[in-house]
Amino acid sequence: MYPALPNHLTWARIVAIPIFIGIFYLPDDWLGFQQKNLLSTVLFVGAALTDLLDGYIARRYQLTTPFGAFLDPVADKLIVAAALILLVELDRVGAVVAAIIIGREITISALREWMAKVGASDRQGEDCRADDRHPHAALRRALVRHRRAVGRDMADLPCCRADALVDVLLPAPRAALGCQHW
Repeated sequence: MYPALPNHLTWARIVAIPIFIGIFYLPDDWLGFQQKNLLSTVLFVGAALTDLLDGYIARRYQLTTPFGAFLDPVADKLIVAAALILLVELDRVGAVVAAIIIGREITISALREWMAKVGASDRQGEDCRADDRHPHAALRRALVRHRRAVGRDMADLPCCRADALVDVLLPAPRAALGCQHW
């Protein structure tokens, strides 16, 4: 197996973005509107399939790399954002809808990055181990670590207590998480 194949498939998705966009700027006498739609759809689906394929190959043949782990989600966000912006320009999707979807993508990426950083900095001696199968366990642990890192009770902040906020946003019994020092 070619070791750089997963990364090359990811780069192919990034290279496909200007092609995907450029299809709609071709003269109408070259491609009709329906042909442009079909060709762009095929290219977008092909990019989605290469996303599945590069992840499968990287995991199956143990070809994962830190650069690939970084680049793959970036390529995903770029092609989704490009498609949404193109759909807004073609008046097929409202700008508010596109902004919400793109904003969600960026927020989720930032949250994952932050949680990975917080999780890596405090892996040992954690007194609030949660069952990792709980969907919000990692976020709860990250918020607890952040609260401790600040070195003070977040009740000092004007208008919120972090633990009450977490209970409202992520309802799960504290006892289920086994937390003694929440």
